[in-house]
Amino acid sequence: MFLPNLDRGITDSLPDGQGSSGARAGVFFLALAFTFAILFQNVCGNAVAGGIDLAGIFPRYIDIRRGAIITFVAAWIIQPWQLINRAATFVTVLSSFSVFLAPLMGVMIADYFFVRHQKIKLSHLYRSEHSDYWFNKGFNWRVIPCWIAGWAPTIGGLIVSAGGMTNAPRALFQLYYTAFFTGMAISFASFYVVNLLFPIDGSGEFDPYDDWATFTPEEAAKLGITPSENAEEFATNRFGRSGYRVDASSARKEMDTEADAVYFSSPDKVDNAARSGAHHV
Repeated sequence: MFLPNLDRGITDSLPDGQGSSGARAGVFFLALAFTFAILFQNVCGNAVAGGIDLAGIFPRYIDIRRGAIITFVAAWIIQPWQLINRAATFVTVLSSFSVFLAPLMGVMIADYFFVRHQKIKLSHLYRSEHSDYWFNKGFNWRVIPCWIAGWAPTIGGLIVSAGGMTNAPRALFQLYYTAFFTGMAISFASFYVVNLLFPIDGSGEFDPYDDWATFTPEEAAKLGITPSENAEEFATNRFGRSGYRVDASSARKEMDTEADAVYFSSPDKVDNAARSGAHHV
């Protein structure tokens, strides 16, 4: 739809309304550029992204390449472009994100701020064996029913709005219009209650040893955590400053010593330094 309008806009701007050979060539290359832009954007943004997601869910059976091919084939079956071919449908689709994402936000807020009290075991985040966050083979059964409870009351309004049904009950539309707050509140409350009835292991706890120098010695002592033995190595690094401090003069002297060692490790540098010293003498 856009490329014919581009062609018409260029040719109509010429005196005879037909366009010259140069104008037609310009339209061709512009159309070719738009075609490649749309192609590359969809390959990188949809096919590759879908392949990465499928590979993450089924790593034993699907790699990124297979996942991208599956996404490409599924796109022709599902035809998601039908959801954005009209402005009203496009706005409805954007609004539908709150139906499913708001309950997830409610679960995450309840889990981090009220169940775990902003306390995370960093060492348990990067392993599956003996981890408080692995739950039952990687699935936390408390989340799924609470998430469904969040979007179940508002999914009806999404269906009737996307389908253009005007004779549906008014309550469906009212719930859909408040889907973000309704879904987040329901999932938040239900997840908090479920965790009160079925507590999770390790909630509200830190690692007993501060392996990554997350806390200053004062903070670690207040929390009852053993400070990192190599904390001073994290005082200044390429990721920024930690809460630890080292003496500036000793740190500068150590850096100068390391720089001299690197400089004089080369035979050429040693010869140059010897010549320089003899010249000054």
